[in-house]
Amino acid sequence: MPRQARLDFPGSLQHLINRGIERRAIFYDAGDYKTFLETLETVVTEGKHRCSAWVLMPNHFHLLVETGTEPISRMMSRLSTRYAVIFNRRHRRSGVLFQNRYKSIVCDQETYFKELVAYIHLNPLRAGLVKNTAELTGYAWSGHQALLGKKEMVWQDVEGTLAHFGETVKKARRVYWDFLVDHQRVRSGTLSGGGLIKSRGGVWEVMRTRKDRDGYDTRVLGEGDFVKSALRQAKEKVPDPVFPEMTLEEAVERVSREMGVSREMIKTPGKSTRKGKMARALLSYMVATGIKKSRTELGDYFGISQPAVSKLYLCGATWAAQNPETWKKLLSK
Repeated sequence: MPRQARLDFPGSLQHLINRGIERRAIFYDAGDYKTFLETLETVVTEGKHRCSAWVLMPNHFHLLVETGTEPISRMMSRLSTRYAVIFNRRHRRSGVLFQNRYKSIVCDQETYFKELVAYIHLNPLRAGLVKNTAELTGYAWSGHQALLGKKEMVWQDVEGTLAHFGETVKKARRVYWDFLVDHQRVRSGTLSGGGLIKSRGGVWEVMRTRKDRDGYDTRVLGEGDFVKSALRQAKEKVPDPVFPEMTLEEAVERVSREMGVSREMIKTPGKSTRKGKMARALLSYMVATGIKKSRTELGDYFGISQPAVSKLYLCGATWAAQNPETWKKLLSK
């Protein structure tokens, strides 16, 4: 399947990620980190971009950047090429340093900005490079120190970033620190991938209405309306609804046939095998995305509680993501 073009437009908030080829190290020592930061400062400044958060890890990096006067693709090309040339010369190596394609996700700033800043700056803690948030303050290769006023980074948008956390710098730093501590257990991957389902963790409420179901794009971290807005600003066509309408009985019949379990086993929790439970989870996900049914209605159908229905939905969403061909077949008319 051909890759989709990256989304980019002036003012878009981009979560950018790149790794060393075969996940190899891209930083060997402090000199490498400093060289990368000098290069990053140059390309951010020249392109008039705003960098709100960043972190350099041994084999990859994260950036949170608001697009300025030049495309993000140009900034990333200059950044990776310039750094790779210096790195190869310095360490007497040759060949590709980074993986072929960096990851870029257009993010809903209003909804996710603070979470992304925390998520990016908490990377060293999640990776075990530091033991706790106190030690995180001593990690030199992220924008965390600048936000706390421990280091000056003239090219980092410290003032603009802190404005999201409080009206004054003092208050904003306190709120930012508390926010960081509260979010240190956010799951890795929750904010590093796009798409409506993934960005919201498969939460039922997001997928209940046709309005939200219509907005989905793996290059975007945000809900339906934001997805559509991002596509329009990038001058791309807003796709037609992904999920077909179907009756509950039709959905049951499709899942029964595809999973090889009886309708009775799908409907009756007490009689379900493991395969039957998965079929029921898949049915819950299909109903949520293709039929206008509430959790209460599904709970009555299965004879289970609303929280139990929500758990089934999440399980079904995961299965659908891992089995895209079967999922596509289930939805085909």
